Amino acid sequence: MKNIGVWVGLLIAVFGASLFVMSLSMNYYGKYGPGPGLFPLWISGLLVILSVMYIIDSISKESLSFKNVIPEKRIVKKLATILGAILFFIITAPYLGFFSASTIAVTMLLWKDYNWRWSVGIAVILTAALYVIFGTLLDIPLPVNIWGW
Repeated sequence: MKNIGVWVGLLIAVFGASLFVMSLSMNYYGKYGPGPGLFPLWISGLLVILSVMYIIDSISKESLSFKNVIPEKRIVKKLATILGAILFFIITAPYLGFFSASTIAVTMLLWKDYNWRWSVGIAVILTAALYVIFGTLLDIPLPVNIWGW
């Protein structure tokens, strides 16, 4: 059982089956039409069927081992940087505000590919554009710091 397709298919099938069971607790049909359980029931059932088809397909084909799926070290570092920047933004945005936290997070993402001047410049311009689009034009409340920005 070194075929990773079978394991992924089983994981998705268990997830779909648990969603299917949870959707049974909701009303399938309500007083005025389809209820809140209709869509999750059909989607999770379809997910289980497709995952079983994927398991059958991966058994019939040549196996893909776990060694072939693990990414290279540089890709893992890039993913860790992306997750770190997202986590930094989530944690610091309520305290630093959108503009500061977003500028630092985007700078973290660009630091390896550009020199520091370009990284900071792109981060400031991108954050300002996002602030104008979401904070001003769409009037979506963004987190602010104690100074109001």
